[in-house]
Amino acid sequence: LHPPRVSAQVKLSAEGAEARGRLFRFAEEWVEQHKERAFRTAFVEPTRFYYAAVGDEESKRDVEVHGTNVYLGLLFGAYGVLLTRGALLKDEVRGVIGFLEAGMEPALRVLDDPRNLGRAFEEIEELRQPS
Repeated sequence: LHPPRVSAQVKLSAEGAEARGRLFRFAEEWVEQHKERAFRTAFVEPTRFYYAAVGDEESKRDVEVHGTNVYLGLLFGAYGVLLTRGALLKDEVRGVIGFLEAGMEPALRVLDDPRNLGRAFEEIEELRQPS
């Protein structure tokens, strides 16, 4: 079953049009923030966690700049996905790792918990590294 198609045009008052505009802006901002958090959870934090676990602080720092450009470029090139911040497509390839093959399944499950969406791994008790 399909819902009936509605072809009637709804004429909004100026106040209604303004309210609709505010709602659309709010929704767009929410979606962009959610995409950014999902990107951090799916790419940035697993990579940072890996480099922290192996003690490579320089590569861990590179993730925030160079790694994000690589991952953003891959998302755009493969799927056409754009985030608010664009990728520098001519950046060097640094700060990335094949974390899916790195034996990090327990950490990835923790990062994948919806309560951890967008959080830095250092903020998540189960992932904190001993000092």
